[in-house]
Amino acid sequence: MENYIENTALGIPELARNTEISFHLEGWPATVAFISIPVAVVAVYAIGKLNA
Repeated sequence: MENYIENTALGIPELARNTEISFHLEGWPATVAFISIPVAVVAVYAIGKLNA
């Protein structure tokens, strides 16, 4: 079982090299998407600070 996991882990960099992600948004959906991601990161950070 360990050999299977090690062999699988060794193949991950090759898989990452051969993977292409295409992401296209235009207009206001793109604006909402790109603004909401940093807002979500800040919100999660703030919640973590408040609970600590």
